Amino acid sequence: MYESTPERVSYRYPPGRLMADYLRAALGAGFCLFVLLAADPAPLVVWIFGPLAAIFLLFGLHTARLHITRVELDDRGISTSEIGTRSLAWQQLERLRLRYFGSKRQRRRGAGSVELALWGDGRKMKFDGQVEGFRDIVWHALQAARARGLPLDEATADNLLSLGLDPERDQPRPAPTERDLVPL
Repeated sequence: MYESTPERVSYRYPPGRLMADYLRAALGAGFCLFVLLAADPAPLVVWIFGPLAAIFLLFGLHTARLHITRVELDDRGISTSEIGTRSLAWQQLERLRLRYFGSKRQRRRGAGSVELALWGDGRKMKFDGQVEGFRDIVWHALQAARARGLPLDEATADNLLSLGLDPERDQPRPAPTERDLVPL
């Protein structure tokens, strides 16, 4: 759900979109811990399932971090608040990259994932397509990149077009009902 004031918009990672990740983390960690506790503590079992359990637990913590993350943006910049707060003014934007992760078959089905990375003022901010308002965030970043005359790599330009955002011409801001990610 997005909240807005006349000049500032706030987005979150909706819990419904994160439930599958929570489930993967819980099932993976639970299975690995079950094997570790139920099996003979042979070194091979510990070497395999110990690190796997740690990976699933870290994935669960990452998902929890996304769950509490709040993204705020306006015409001046973007900020995220979670455990700490990070911000980037649009006038400090130095690079924008939009990446798609998945196969061509997944892209045709609207599957896969997409990630926006922004660099500026010595920091990097990343946003994945699960965050509400993803298209709106990408639109603001594209406007800033165009205003600053920043070059876009070919993959980023293609992915922008897949989102319905033309990097070569001005477009109005997506309507509130069109600000979430649409299938690529």
